[in-house]
Amino acid sequence: MREWKLLMAAAQVGIADGALGHAVDYARDRLAFGAPIATYQGVSHPLVDSHIAVVGARRLVWKAAWLANHEPDVEPHLIPMAFTNACRTAVQAATVAVHTQGGLGVTLESDVQLFFRRAKGWAAVAGGRTAELGVIADALYGAARG
Repeated sequence: MREWKLLMAAAQVGIADGALGHAVDYARDRLAFGAPIATYQGVSHPLVDSHIAVVGARRLVWKAAWLANHEPDVEPHLIPMAFTNACRTAVQAATVAVHTQGGLGVTLESDVQLFFRRAKGWAAVAGGRTAELGVIADALYGAARG
C-alpha cells in the first residue's frame, strides 16, 4: 500500500503539472480587452501559486521515493506526506485550471475537466487525504502519546 501511495503521489503531481500547462497555454492565448488574460493579476497569481505547489510536491515525492528505495526505515512518514501533499496540489491546480478557462473549463469539450475529475477521484481511492493525516500524526507523535 505504501508503494501504491507513492506511485499515486507521483501520478497526482503529473496531473497537477498537466492541468497547469493547459491553463497557462489558455491564459497566454485568450485575449480580453486587447491583452492576454495571463497579464491580469486575478489570473496569473493563482497560476503561479499552483506552479510553486507543483514544484514543492514533486520534490517531496522525489525525496520520499529516494528514501523508500535506499533507506526505507528512515522517515517512513514521508510517503503519506507526499501522498497528501500531491493530492492537495493536484486538486488545487486542476481547480485553478478550470477557473482559468471559465465556463469552457467545465464542459466536456475541455481537457481540463478530465484533469479535475482524475485529481478529485484518484485522491479518494485510498480513503482521501484526511485519512493520511492520522497516519502522519501517529508516525511523528505516536511515541510521544504512548
